Amino acid sequence: MEVTTDLEASDDDESADSSRPRCSVCGSLLSMVTVIGPDEAIASPCGCHAPPDILESS
Repeated sequence: MEVTTDLEASDDDESADSSRPRCSVCGSLLSMVTVIGPDEAIASPCGCHAPPDILESS
């Protein structure tokens, strides 16, 4: 049985990542977006501040 860490990608991880949206500011894969106001959100894990529609614009 092969064990991979979060830093190592397997073929299954790559296909799952392709369905995840990317940050419109820095281009990193998003795990979560936290809306902190009507015009501002924080993308995770990168920490970029962007409009709340960051998921729609990527």
